[in-house]
Amino acid sequence: MNELVMGHEWVIVYNLFIFTTFHFILSGMHETTAYNIPLNANESQRIKRQICDKDSFTCRDGSCISSFDVCDGKADCRDKSDESHSVCLKYQFDKVVCARNTFRCAYGACVDGSSICNGVKDCADNSDELLRTCPGFKWLNDNLSIECRFNEFQCRSGQCISSFSVCDGVKDCIDGSDETVTDCNDPSFKCSQNSFRCAYGACIEKKKVCNGFPDCADESDEDSFLCNSTSQTTSTTEKISDLTTPKTISSKCDPPESLPGTTYMIRSSNVVEVICAKGYALSISDTSLIACIFNKWTPPNQKCIPKCRGLKTITANYICKYKGKIVDCSYVNPGTEMTAKCEYGYFNEKSPTTNSCLKNGSWSDPLLICFQECGKLFTPGRIKPQIAFGVSTDVSMFPWNVAIYHNQNGEWIQACGGSLISAYMVVTAAHCLRDKKEKTLEMSQIKLAVGKYYRDWNREETETQIRDVVEMFLHDQYNGLGTNYQFDIAVIELSVAVKFSAVIMPVCVPDTNTNPRNYDLGIVAGWGKDENGGNTVVLKAANLPYIERENCIQTKNITPEDIPVDKFCASLSNGTTVMQGDSGAGLVFKSGRKYFIQGIVSTNVKATVNQVSLFTNINYNENRWFVQNLQRKIAERRREV
Repeated sequence: MNELVMGHEWVIVYNLFIFTTFHFILSGMHETTAYNIPLNANESQRIKRQICDKDSFTCRDGSCISSFDVCDGKADCRDKSDESHSVCLKYQFDKVVCARNTFRCAYGACVDGSSICNGVKDCADNSDELLRTCPGFKWLNDNLSIECRFNEFQCRSGQCISSFSVCDGVKDCIDGSDETVTDCNDPSFKCSQNSFRCAYGACIEKKKVCNGFPDCADESDEDSFLCNSTSQTTSTTEKISDLTTPKTISSKCDPPESLPGTTYMIRSSNVVEVICAKGYALSISDTSLIACIFNKWTPPNQKCIPKCRGLKTITANYICKYKGKIVDCSYVNPGTEMTAKCEYGYFNEKSPTTNSCLKNGSWSDPLLICFQECGKLFTPGRIKPQIAFGVSTDVSMFPWNVAIYHNQNGEWIQACGGSLISAYMVVTAAHCLRDKKEKTLEMSQIKLAVGKYYRDWNREETETQIRDVVEMFLHDQYNGLGTNYQFDIAVIELSVAVKFSAVIMPVCVPDTNTNPRNYDLGIVAGWGKDENGGNTVVLKAANLPYIERENCIQTKNITPEDIPVDKFCASLSNGTTVMQGDSGAGLVFKSGRKYFIQGIVSTNVKATVNQVSLFTNINYNENRWFVQNLQRKIAERRREV
């Protein structure tokens, strides 16, 4: 009889919990998140809230300051709210834009660019003095003997992590040094489009802002001012990380245990919600609410446990299965099985691999890292020596070839060529990015197409991928006609990485100063003018011989002034040469089983008999360093997910 009564009592208790939970959900859930800069409650009460005029800024404590003092690096509000990330972010959309010669503090304020590393705290967060380039700045312990691989980031402790994990909002270093202003607010680090910049400089997806869960390591994506919360007082929904003063809880349960990655929110007098930080999951997935019933939290043992962090990149395809169902691989529960395979155009001898998510939130084996392939042809072909006097070719024979289009009176016209050197980088001629008056074009005036065979912009092609420009880098010594097109080389960063395929693959960039031998044949492709001066309809190609500068001067009777030191020649006696519209295209040479870009179509000069084509030598020291440095910097910055 007693057993039956106890069983019946548990049914009543369980139903009471379910009723309480659903009644709470139906009555509406409200969450209050703390500001970046919390107010002292007593001080806030002493300050009389003012009505600020249109030229003033209202501090969070109600006082007024001049709008010109907002986000200038110096805190003018008593509560310092004029120098907070959320305020600067909102004001930059309407009133404040950092000028060209200023420095952007990590939280968004603008200070004099000359104030960097001057030993004075000009930014409210001191981010102007925390750059690696500042004198006396020390990152690693000199006694560390650990060396990380080229694609890894070394934490201050010496720990090595994937470079893809730096400044992504999650602390992967044990000491958290991968999520600091030192790296994340470095001037060379930029967030891609459709991303949100945390207060210390890291980048997360815009859609994750104000979603109720902190995705930035400093939780700046959930700031109440940023998320349009107008209330500055704590509602009946209180955030309690330790529940030291649970005055709103009338129950007699002990405060929940303080655990890593766990936040408790009071929802009613006897109901608390367990909220897990990014990288953690509820141990009991059915509900996030726990209720105090008969002095016990129900359901018992609800807590946040570590998840395994996945690696979603453009280089590999990850498939995760949990309890037989396919799930997102970004963060997965213990017990998840993951299969990883390198995408087309990337390789790892161990691909594919399998992995298991362990109970401690780590993977059973290291995550698969895939490396970019380059210079490989899906359909190798033979090219006859012609562009002017040319033959058509197959698009798969030049998978690195890029068509560059300029907007002319509302129409997209093919103006130049380029060569794909990574999923989001194209190398071309610097003059291709300037107009006839040698003024650099706006990025909105340029589009690029890969996997294209027909010259016409409007011609639909199955394999073609169109991309916008996110940034352009012209060699800093390039001065156009003024220096006879010396250093005629530029790198374009694409807005979105291209997906590699049989007809879209990057060409290799030389890593040494070894040049081809004289008269070795290279291959160049483009849509330049034909021998009759007309526009070509389809992609054409030519074999042209490499002729080093000194040899070209002697054999072609060209003066040294006509050939800058970073150029070489390439032409044939039958008149085969590159023409207008071919500028920026790459002259490539085969070495082993791969093709390497050696030259970039620059200009033509008149020789004794025929015109001679001049190519910017990408293997000339200053040109090679220019490209390689950008490859490294952009690869570190573009942690595409």
